[in-house]
Amino acid sequence: MAASSLTDNTVMWISVGILVFLFSIQRFGTHRVGYTFAPILSLWFVSIALIGIFNFVNHDPSVIKALNPAYIIAYFKRNHKEAWISLGGVILCLT
Repeated sequence: MAASSLTDNTVMWISVGILVFLFSIQRFGTHRVGYTFAPILSLWFVSIALIGIFNFVNHDPSVIKALNPAYIIAYFKRNHKEAWISLGGVILCLT
Protein backbone atom coordinates (compact mmCIF):
# COMPACT_ATOMS: atom_id res chain seq x y z
CA MET A 1 0.00 0.00 0.00
CA ALA A 2 1.48 3.35 -1.02
CA ALA A 3 1.94 6.00 1.62
CA SER A 4 -0.13 9.13 1.17
CA SER A 5 1.80 12.33 0.59
CA LEU A 6 -1.02 14.34 2.16
CA THR A 7 -0.47 15.16 5.80
CA ASP A 8 -3.24 15.85 8.30
CA ASN A 9 -2.33 19.53 8.15
CA THR A 10 -2.74 19.60 4.36
CA VAL A 11 -6.12 17.88 4.54
CA MET A 12 -7.24 20.37 7.18
CA TRP A 13 -6.29 23.38 5.02
CA ILE A 14 -7.99 21.89 1.97
CA SER A 15 -11.14 21.44 4.08
CA VAL A 16 -10.90 25.02 5.36
CA GLY A 17 -10.52 26.26 1.79
CA ILE A 18 -13.61 24.36 0.66
CA LEU A 19 -15.63 25.74 3.59
CA VAL A 20 -14.49 29.32 2.92
CA PHE A 21 -15.43 28.88 -0.74
CA LEU A 22 -18.87 27.51 0.18
CA PHE A 23 -19.60 30.32 2.62
CA SER A 24 -18.39 32.96 0.16
CA ILE A 25 -20.76 31.82 -2.61
CA GLN A 26 -23.66 31.27 -0.23
CA ARG A 27 -24.72 34.91 -0.62
CA PHE A 28 -25.69 34.16 -4.23
CA GLY A 29 -28.33 31.70 -3.02
CA THR A 30 -28.47 28.03 -2.23
CA HIS A 31 -29.78 27.24 -5.71
CA ARG A 32 -26.47 28.39 -7.20
CA VAL A 33 -24.49 26.35 -4.68
CA GLY A 34 -26.59 23.30 -5.56
CA TYR A 35 -26.22 24.00 -9.27
CA THR A 36 -22.44 24.25 -8.83
CA PHE A 37 -22.12 21.05 -6.81
CA ALA A 38 -24.50 18.89 -8.85
CA PRO A 39 -21.83 17.95 -11.45
CA ILE A 40 -19.25 17.38 -8.71
CA LEU A 41 -21.55 15.02 -6.80
CA SER A 42 -22.55 13.27 -10.02
CA LEU A 43 -18.89 12.66 -10.83
CA TRP A 44 -18.33 11.39 -7.26
CA PHE A 45 -21.22 8.90 -7.43
CA VAL A 46 -20.22 7.68 -10.90
CA SER A 47 -16.65 7.16 -9.64
CA ILE A 48 -17.89 5.14 -6.66
CA ALA A 49 -20.10 3.04 -8.96
CA LEU A 50 -17.23 2.37 -11.38
CA ILE A 51 -14.89 1.36 -8.56
CA GLY A 52 -17.58 -0.99 -7.23
CA ILE A 53 -18.14 -2.56 -10.66
CA PHE A 54 -14.39 -2.93 -11.17
CA ASN A 55 -13.96 -4.70 -7.82
CA PHE A 56 -17.05 -6.83 -8.41
CA VAL A 57 -15.68 -8.07 -11.74
CA ASN A 58 -12.06 -8.56 -10.64
CA HIS A 59 -12.78 -10.19 -7.29
CA ASP A 60 -15.42 -12.59 -6.00
CA PRO A 61 -18.79 -11.93 -7.71
CA SER A 62 -20.54 -14.11 -5.11
CA VAL A 63 -20.75 -10.99 -2.94
CA ILE A 64 -24.07 -10.36 -4.70
CA LYS A 65 -25.51 -13.01 -2.36
CA ALA A 66 -25.47 -10.33 0.35
CA LEU A 67 -28.58 -8.84 -1.26
CA ASN A 68 -30.55 -12.00 -0.50
CA PRO A 69 -33.08 -11.17 2.26
CA ALA A 70 -32.83 -14.71 3.66
CA TYR A 71 -29.50 -13.80 5.28
CA ILE A 72 -30.94 -10.88 7.27
CA ILE A 73 -33.96 -12.95 8.32
CA ALA A 74 -31.67 -15.72 9.58
CA TYR A 75 -29.51 -13.12 11.35
CA PHE A 76 -32.52 -11.68 13.19
CA LYS A 77 -33.80 -15.14 14.14
CA ARG A 78 -30.38 -16.06 15.50
CA ASN A 79 -29.58 -12.83 17.39
CA HIS A 80 -32.95 -11.35 18.46
CA LYS A 81 -32.43 -8.06 20.35
CA GLU A 82 -28.70 -7.86 19.58
CA ALA A 83 -29.56 -7.87 15.88
CA TRP A 84 -31.61 -4.68 16.32
CA ILE A 85 -28.76 -3.05 18.22
CA SER A 86 -26.25 -3.93 15.51
CA LEU A 87 -28.69 -2.74 12.84
CA GLY A 88 -28.79 0.62 14.62
CA GLY A 89 -24.99 0.80 14.36
CA VAL A 90 -25.09 -0.07 10.67
CA ILE A 91 -27.68 2.63 9.96
CA LEU A 92 -25.64 5.13 11.96
CA CYS A 93 -22.58 4.31 9.83
CA LEU A 94 -24.57 4.71 6.63
CA THR A 95 -25.84 8.13 7.60
